[in-house]
Amino acid sequence: MLYRVWVDLALFTKHRVALQSGPGFCLHLLQDAWASGGDQMKKFSDYHAIDGDFAALLAERAAQLAATAARKPARRPFRKPPPSSHLTPAYADRFTGWNHSPKAVPDLKRS
Repeated sequence: MLYRVWVDLALFTKHRVALQSGPGFCLHLLQDAWASGGDQMKKFSDYHAIDGDFAALLAERAAQLAATAARKPARRPFRKPPPSSHLTPAYADRFTGWNHSPKAVPDLKRS
């Protein structure tokens, strides 16, 4: 038997569903009808989707958003320390051996 599901493009726009999700949406409708019994499958020989058919998709989307919100927040990226911090460049130079003073730079012209 051939099954045909029609979905108005305005419904995709109304419920903010990507067009690429259309075939999966129709497959989900057919799988639900198959699971509930053979009598439900008869209506899908030429079926026009309605707003109520998007309820399961919208509930799944809401569950995914809730799961995402429940996760720990991402770590903040490393920032430069503020100027009042003890980790200033002058402090770090003591450990690297680099000195910014002009007297410490050897004069290459005399050599």
